[in-house]
Amino acid sequence: MDHTTLRMALIGYQAELSRIEQRMAEIHVLLGSPVVSKKAMPKRTLSVAARARMAAAQKKRWAAFHKGKKAAAVPELPKAKRRISEEGLKRIIAATKKRWAAKRAAAAAQERVAAKKAAVKKAAVKTAPAKAAKKVAATVAVQKAAPRKSARAKLAKAPAKKAAKKPASVTGPAESAPTPEVVAQ
Repeated sequence: MDHTTLRMALIGYQAELSRIEQRMAEIHVLLGSPVVSKKAMPKRTLSVAARARMAAAQKKRWAAFHKGKKAAAVPELPKAKRRISEEGLKRIIAATKKRWAAKRAAAAAQERVAAKKAAVKKAAVKTAPAKAAKKVAATVAVQKAAPRKSARAKLAKAPAKKAAKKPASVTGPAESAPTPEVVAQ
Protein backbone atom coordinates (compact mmCIF):
# COMPACT_ATOMS: atom_id res chain seq x y z
CA MET A 1 0.00 0.00 0.00
CA ASP A 2 1.27 3.41 -0.82
CA HIS A 3 0.99 6.59 1.26
CA THR A 4 -1.84 8.17 -0.74
CA THR A 5 -4.07 5.15 -0.21
CA LEU A 6 -3.38 5.21 3.52
CA ARG A 7 -4.08 8.95 3.71
CA MET A 8 -7.38 8.51 1.89
CA ALA A 9 -8.34 5.70 4.25
CA LEU A 10 -7.50 7.88 7.24
CA ILE A 11 -9.64 10.75 5.90
CA GLY A 12 -12.54 8.34 5.32
CA TYR A 13 -12.31 6.91 8.83
CA GLN A 14 -12.19 10.43 10.34
CA ALA A 15 -15.34 11.40 8.42
CA GLU A 16 -17.05 8.24 9.64
CA LEU A 17 -15.93 8.97 13.19
CA SER A 18 -17.40 12.48 13.07
CA ARG A 19 -20.74 11.08 11.80
CA ILE A 20 -20.80 8.53 14.62
CA GLU A 21 -20.01 11.23 17.22
CA GLN A 22 -22.79 13.42 15.81
CA ARG A 23 -25.32 10.55 16.11
CA MET A 24 -24.13 9.81 19.64
CA ALA A 25 -24.67 13.46 20.57
CA GLU A 26 -28.24 13.27 19.21
CA ILE A 27 -28.91 10.15 21.32
CA HIS A 28 -27.50 11.95 24.40
CA VAL A 29 -29.91 14.83 23.78
CA LEU A 30 -32.83 12.39 23.54
CA LEU A 31 -31.75 10.70 26.77
CA GLY A 32 -31.39 14.03 28.53
CA SER A 33 -27.74 13.54 29.45
CA PRO A 34 -25.23 16.32 28.87
CA VAL A 35 -23.28 16.27 25.64
CA VAL A 36 -19.54 16.15 26.09
CA SER A 37 -17.36 16.80 23.11
CA LYS A 38 -13.62 16.82 22.80
CA LYS A 39 -13.65 20.41 21.64
CA ALA A 40 -15.35 21.52 24.86
CA MET A 41 -12.43 20.32 26.98
CA PRO A 42 -9.34 22.43 26.34
CA LYS A 43 -5.94 20.83 26.66
CA ARG A 44 -4.45 21.39 30.08
CA THR A 45 -1.10 23.13 30.06
CA LEU A 46 1.05 23.43 33.12
CA SER A 47 3.83 25.83 33.81
CA VAL A 48 7.38 24.62 34.24
CA ALA A 49 7.29 25.56 37.94
CA ALA A 50 4.10 23.54 38.50
CA ARG A 51 5.61 20.50 36.81
CA ALA A 52 8.73 20.84 38.98
CA ARG A 53 6.61 20.96 42.16
CA MET A 54 4.69 17.84 41.06
CA ALA A 55 7.93 15.99 40.35
CA ALA A 56 9.37 16.94 43.75
CA ALA A 57 6.22 15.78 45.53
CA GLN A 58 6.28 12.47 43.65
CA LYS A 59 9.94 11.93 44.54
CA LYS A 60 9.15 12.62 48.18
CA ARG A 61 6.25 10.08 48.16
CA TRP A 62 8.47 7.50 46.45
CA ALA A 63 11.23 7.93 49.01
CA ALA A 64 8.81 7.66 51.94
CA PHE A 65 7.27 4.51 50.49
CA HIS A 66 10.63 2.80 49.91
CA LYS A 67 12.18 3.96 53.18
CA GLY A 68 10.23 1.33 55.19
CA LYS A 69 11.16 -1.39 52.71
CA LYS A 70 14.90 -0.76 52.89
CA ALA A 71 14.93 -1.51 56.61
CA ALA A 72 13.01 -4.71 56.06
CA ALA A 73 15.15 -5.67 53.09
CA VAL A 74 18.18 -6.40 55.29
CA PRO A 75 18.28 -10.20 55.43
CA GLU A 76 18.49 -11.82 58.81
CA LEU A 77 20.85 -14.71 59.27
CA PRO A 78 19.04 -17.99 58.81
CA LYS A 79 18.68 -20.19 61.85
CA ALA A 80 20.82 -23.27 61.92
CA LYS A 81 18.98 -26.35 60.77
CA ARG A 82 17.91 -28.66 63.54
CA ARG A 83 19.31 -32.15 63.32
CA ILE A 84 17.90 -35.24 64.94
CA SER A 85 20.13 -37.14 67.32
CA GLU A 86 21.22 -40.72 66.70
CA GLU A 87 19.18 -41.89 69.68
CA GLY A 88 16.03 -40.17 68.35
CA LEU A 89 16.58 -41.66 64.90
CA LYS A 90 16.93 -45.15 66.40
CA ARG A 91 13.68 -44.70 68.35
CA ILE A 92 11.84 -43.67 65.18
CA ILE A 93 13.22 -46.67 63.26
CA ALA A 94 12.24 -49.07 66.08
CA ALA A 95 8.70 -47.66 66.24
CA THR A 96 8.31 -47.95 62.46
CA LYS A 97 9.50 -51.56 62.47
CA LYS A 98 7.09 -52.38 65.31
CA ARG A 99 4.19 -50.76 63.43
CA TRP A 100 4.97 -52.71 60.24
CA ALA A 101 5.29 -55.98 62.14
CA ALA A 102 1.85 -55.45 63.69
CA LYS A 103 0.38 -54.66 60.26
CA ARG A 104 1.90 -57.81 58.71
CA ALA A 105 0.60 -59.95 61.60
CA ALA A 106 -2.93 -58.58 61.14
CA ALA A 107 -2.79 -59.26 57.40
CA ALA A 108 -1.57 -62.83 58.00
CA ALA A 109 -4.40 -63.44 60.50
CA GLN A 110 -6.95 -62.24 57.96
CA GLU A 111 -5.45 -64.51 55.29
CA ARG A 112 -5.70 -67.51 57.63
CA VAL A 113 -9.37 -66.77 58.37
CA ALA A 114 -10.11 -66.34 54.66
CA ALA A 115 -8.31 -69.61 53.83
CA LYS A 116 -10.33 -71.43 56.51
CA LYS A 117 -13.61 -70.08 55.11
CA ALA A 118 -12.60 -71.06 51.59
CA ALA A 119 -11.76 -74.60 52.75
CA VAL A 120 -15.15 -74.95 54.46
CA LYS A 121 -16.92 -73.72 51.31
CA LYS A 122 -14.94 -76.15 49.12
CA ALA A 123 -15.82 -79.06 51.38
CA ALA A 124 -19.51 -78.09 51.32
CA VAL A 125 -19.46 -77.85 47.54
CA LYS A 126 -17.78 -81.27 47.23
CA THR A 127 -20.25 -83.00 49.60
CA ALA A 128 -23.37 -81.40 48.15
CA PRO A 129 -23.39 -83.45 44.89
CA ALA A 130 -22.78 -86.64 46.84
CA LYS A 131 -25.75 -85.92 49.12
CA ALA A 132 -27.97 -85.12 46.16
CA ALA A 133 -26.95 -88.36 44.44
CA LYS A 134 -27.81 -90.35 47.60
CA LYS A 135 -31.27 -88.74 47.75
CA VAL A 136 -31.94 -89.55 44.10
CA ALA A 137 -30.82 -93.13 44.62
CA ALA A 138 -33.08 -93.50 47.66
CA THR A 139 -36.15 -92.20 45.81
CA VAL A 140 -35.44 -94.46 42.85
CA ALA A 141 -35.15 -97.45 45.18
CA VAL A 142 -38.48 -96.61 46.86
CA GLN A 143 -40.18 -96.28 43.48
CA LYS A 144 -38.83 -99.63 42.33
CA ALA A 145 -39.94 -101.37 45.52
CA ALA A 146 -43.53 -100.02 45.32
CA PRO A 147 -46.01 -102.25 43.47
CA ARG A 148 -47.12 -100.99 40.07
CA LYS A 149 -50.75 -100.13 39.53
CA SER A 150 -52.60 -101.32 36.50
CA ALA A 151 -54.03 -98.96 33.92
CA ARG A 152 -57.59 -99.76 35.09
CA ALA A 153 -56.83 -98.80 38.67
CA LYS A 154 -55.37 -95.48 37.49
CA LEU A 155 -58.46 -94.73 35.38
CA ALA A 156 -60.82 -95.55 38.26
CA LYS A 157 -59.02 -93.10 40.56
CA ALA A 158 -58.82 -90.29 37.99
CA PRO A 159 -62.53 -89.23 38.18
CA ALA A 160 -62.34 -89.25 41.98
CA LYS A 161 -59.38 -86.86 41.91
CA LYS A 162 -61.18 -84.53 39.49
CA ALA A 163 -64.27 -84.48 41.74
CA ALA A 164 -62.14 -83.65 44.76
CA LYS A 165 -60.58 -80.72 42.89
CA LYS A 166 -63.97 -79.20 41.93
CA PRO A 167 -64.84 -76.08 43.93
CA ALA A 168 -67.48 -76.33 46.65
CA SER A 169 -70.97 -75.12 45.79
CA VAL A 170 -72.38 -71.81 46.92
CA THR A 171 -74.38 -73.42 49.71
CA GLY A 172 -71.26 -74.88 51.29
CA PRO A 173 -69.49 -78.24 51.55
CA ALA A 174 -71.92 -79.77 54.05
CA GLU A 175 -74.92 -79.45 51.74
CA SER A 176 -73.14 -80.52 48.54
CA ALA A 177 -74.14 -83.69 46.73
CA PRO A 178 -72.25 -86.85 47.71
CA THR A 179 -69.34 -87.89 45.49
CA PRO A 180 -69.11 -91.38 43.99
CA GLU A 181 -66.40 -92.30 46.51
CA VAL A 182 -68.63 -91.46 49.44
CA VAL A 183 -71.46 -93.51 47.96
CA ALA A 184 -69.14 -96.48 47.35
CA GLN A 185 -68.01 -96.53 50.98
